Amino acid sequence: MGWGNAVRFGRAMAAALALLGLAQAATAAPAERSLPQTVNTFIGTRDEGNTFPGASAPFGLIQVSPIGSHYAGWRYDDETIRGFGRSFISGAGCWEQGGQVSVLPATGSIAPGGAFDTTKANSFDHKAYASRYTHEGEVGQAGYYRVRLTDYGGIDVETTALTRAAADRYTFAAGQTQGHVLINVSQANERHRVIGSQIRVVGDRAVEGKVTTMSFCGGHQYSTWFRMEFDRPFTGFGVWGQAGGAPGARFSMESEHDPRNGAWVTFDLTNGPAVTAVSAISHVDQAGARGNLDAEGRRDGQLLSFDAMRAASEAAWARELGSVRIKGGGADDRAVFYTALYHALLQPMTGSDADGRYRGYDDQIHVADGWTYHEYFSLWDTYRSQNQLLAILKPERARDIGRSVLAIDEQGGWLPRWGYANFETNVMTGDPVTPFLVDLWRFGALDGREPQAWAALRR
Repeated sequence: MGWGNAVRFGRAMAAALALLGLAQAATAAPAERSLPQTVNTFIGTRDEGNTFPGASAPFGLIQVSPIGSHYAGWRYDDETIRGFGRSFISGAGCWEQGGQVSVLPATGSIAPGGAFDTTKANSFDHKAYASRYTHEGEVGQAGYYRVRLTDYGGIDVETTALTRAAADRYTFAAGQTQGHVLINVSQANERHRVIGSQIRVVGDRAVEGKVTTMSFCGGHQYSTWFRMEFDRPFTGFGVWGQAGGAPGARFSMESEHDPRNGAWVTFDLTNGPAVTAVSAISHVDQAGARGNLDAEGRRDGQLLSFDAMRAASEAAWARELGSVRIKGGGADDRAVFYTALYHALLQPMTGSDADGRYRGYDDQIHVADGWTYHEYFSLWDTYRSQNQLLAILKPERARDIGRSVLAIDEQGGWLPRWGYANFETNVMTGDPVTPFLVDLWRFGALDGREPQAWAALRR
């Protein structure tokens, strides 16, 4: 249940070295694309590669990507997009994974007997209101995704992301006077089980809430808090639940046995067709989601524009991908190489909020002071190649990763095997954490923590 392309980076590196021999023989080539634009995030979205095409920052806490009918999120040949979730992992094999906070722009009346019939709870099932889309004009690059929804009059959706905050831009068709954004907290990726959720409409620009899921290979439950703010005030709103839609209501809470929960907000489009939503998540608490949005989704007290966040995301990816430069080969060869490197730089994910707090394996809140806590450790898949690659290319990151693994041991009682969020799934066989830590030690990433690592390994 591997991280697909990430753990196959060694093969891509070998291919790149072979390409170096072609450099002298290469004829004049057209101007190169930027490294983030060279990445093709659609690689791995077929044939059970289980990658996601949407936006993420390097080692990001939040990702925004389409949800289709596949358990890992979206497959290239899916017929519809149900929404754009806020959380995805790349290349894993278990079926319960990601897609929390499914958001979709739409048009049509939300009223009794309307396109979204408020008397019928099933009108708010994201399988029912999913939109068709086209691959024409679709873009998947490092830190940026774009697709056109062909239902609801046609809506262009763009996503981008920083480490702890992300942005969506919805551009409705010309002539539309009203548009909605649906925020579904009771459904996620196919087979990802939501066991509890709550959502609240705050003022005339924000929605926030909490989603609790049972996740990954039959693992424990964990919670994701979120906050979403819009760049313009909405003119209408409501929530839905098992009884249907409630226009003007601000709060809804449902359990696993009442699997309909969410909110909608409505915008006047007469002054412009585009609506931007800036969002953030936290695995700590609601204050963490708000703080992450303030820290990375706002500048000088104002929401960061979509274009400004996209530029910042592209700059971050340019720095990360630029740690390896190759020559020679064709455009496809370069795309394969840099996409493999991109996948290797997605996980483990940032786990600490902007204020340094994180939720440990004892379910208590701890603080990473002066370092970044990481989570989601697929050690069975990464100890053979990705671990060593990060230690070479990103030694500071590798030190934080090693410190995170030791914190898991200290707070949870043992070292992880496949650590998901703040719990151990205990899937896969063997003891991958031993060679994982030994290699970090060999590369100097455990300097000063060798006794702690030795004690943890002997336990």
